[in-house]
Order: sequence, then C-alpha cells, then structure tokens
Amino acid sequence: MVEKAAEVLRWAAGQGGSSPTKIILCGHSMGGAIAARLAAQHPELVRAVILEDPALLTDQQAEQYRAGAADLVSRQQRIAADPGTAIRQLQDSHPGWPAEEYQAWAEAKSQVDLDFLNTGIVGSPTAPSYTNSPSPPCY
Repeated sequence: MVEKAAEVLRWAAGQGGSSPTKIILCGHSMGGAIAARLAAQHPELVRAVILEDPALLTDQQAEQYRAGAADLVSRQQRIAADPGTAIRQLQDSHPGWPAEEYQAWAEAKSQVDLDFLNTGIVGSPTAPSYTNSPSPPCY
C-alpha cells in the first residue's frame, strides 16, 4: 500500500517539469501513517505533511493491533455484508452523530483493504523510518 502511494507521489512530483515539485501531503488515520512514512522515505519530494489523527501507535498498541488483525478483518467483512445492521448498531452507540455520517461510515468500512488490514501493520512513531528522517513530518 505504501509503495502504491509512493508511485503516486513520484508521479505528482514529476508534474513540475524538469525539477520535481515538492508535494504537501495530508492524511487522516491510516492515511496519516502512510503520509508520514512517505515523507520519511522521500523527503526530497515532500514539502510538508498535515496529519489528522494518524495511526501511529506505541509498540504495545501495535502488538495489540497485530494480534487482533483477524478479528478486525472479520468485523469489516460483517459490516460490508450487512451495512444496514451495522448502521443501526452504530446509531444506537453514537446517537449524536449527524444522520449523513452513518452511511459514509459504512461505505468507508466497506472500502478497507482487507489484505492490508490482515497484516496487522500500522505505523509506529518509534520506527526508524520516522525518527531518522532528514526532513521530519510536521504534526
């Protein structure tokens, strides 16, 4: 997944002609972790990074995530198979959400890359690729 995002980054940076255009990356949740990783791996292509609630975990949280990956995949599959029930359960647990958010939530859950989710890999703020970046991400 990160390599596909890196391909897009290289393409976007190359749109500036003979000299690469530095890109401003923005990411939320898993997208935030991916944006941070891209900035660390390709500082020559990244001007700035805007992260909203990035999925950067402590080592303990990352281990819990890896251990629960199969259960999370199963949950995502249930949501995708029966979004109506999932939305009703979400409405019961979060009655204050705006009505239009429930459908968007269910759609987003159905678009998750289950193969990637099953790996249990989530960004870690202590990983060498983040902490040793010559151009650290902006939080």
